[in-house]
Amino acid sequence: MDIDISGSIIILDEAQ
Repeated sequence: MDIDISGSIIILDEAQ
């Protein structure tokens, strides 16, 4: 789960 959350954060960062 931790990895999933981390990936989401990274994706959001790139989108911004």
